[in-house]
This record gives sequence, C-alpha cells and structure tokens, in this order.
Amino acid sequence: YFDDFLGTELDTTKWNTYLSTGASYTVSDGFLHLSVTSDAEERFAIVYTKKSDWGIGKYRAKVIAKSSARNAIQLSIWKGTLPVANDIAIIKVDMMNSDIRANSRVGGTWGTEQSLAPASLNTPYILELEVTETNVIARAYDEAENLLGSATLSLPNFGSPPTFTVDLRAKAEEAEGLTAEGDVDWIKAPSYGT
Repeated sequence: YFDDFLGTELDTTKWNTYLSTGASYTVSDGFLHLSVTSDAEERFAIVYTKKSDWGIGKYRAKVIAKSSARNAIQLSIWKGTLPVANDIAIIKVDMMNSDIRANSRVGGTWGTEQSLAPASLNTPYILELEVTETNVIARAYDEAENLLGSATLSLPNFGSPPTFTVDLRAKAEEAEGLTAEGDVDWIKAPSYGT
C-alpha cells in the first residue's frame, strides 16, 4: 500500500478526509498539503485510509512541517472515532516544541509523551510506527534514513486480528488565527487484509 501523491487530486479510492473548521488539503508537485487554522480550539486536517483491516507491520510516511505556530504534522494509527480515537498511536513533528514526539492512547488514557529527536521547519523526516503483537515502536529518521530516535509505546486495542485505520494529519490548537501547515511526500503500509 503506497501513495506518493502524484497528480492534482487525492486518490479517493484510497483516502477519506476529516476536516475541521478552517482545515483544507490539496495535492500538487508530488505532495499532499495539509493546512488548518485554529479558532482557539484544537483543529485537524486529517486524510485517512478507506482500508481499515490493517495488521501488524511497519507504517511509514515522509513529512515536512511548514509552519511553527502550535503546529504538528503526524502519522497515526487508530481504531475508534475521529478526530482523536480512544485507541491511537501517534508520531509527530511537533513544531510547538521543535521536536519529534510519540505517544499512544489506550482505552481513552494517554501514556507519557516521549521526545525522539529535535526537529526543524522545512526539513523532511520519515516517521514510522511498527505495530507488533505486544507494542508499538515509534521511530524517526532523517531523509537519508539515519535513525534519529525511537520509543516503545503501549499497544492500543486494535483488536485481534488488528483492524484499524492509518492517517496523516496536521493540527493547530489554542491560539486563534494561527495556521498549521505540513506536507506529506509519501506513505507506505504493509499489504495485510483486503
């Protein structure tokens, strides 16, 4: 399962969207561009897979944070309801803190957020979530595939066999009128299920 966002439109055979007030997306120049403007509440621009019967394996995306104001561009896997499911694992380029962070939420309770590496604007990072039978391993790489940091997260309840959705999201929060922007170059996922 792979998408490198060629063309000028999102492939609607692969993706659904969830857009809060002030959120949008476009596809151009080989990138999925995500943008969301805050109105003092947490807001999301989410593009997520139509396929939901994923299994264990590695989920990867190459992303670039394009703005610094309370912004995050992230890869997550989840089971439940949007925007933030009770069971979710997240790795994000968090420009509010200028680092790459990971966390998981199990049954509605967040674990301890872990910092993996420093991050900079307009810099490509490869984010990876590896789902195993016992946990989720979050890894961050630079563009040359050098490992920057990793963390082991608690395993959300994705079911047995696992059924969950993969998404890419930008979010903005708490500061009215600030815009969060991020680009996704590509996403790769294992070919489990149908």
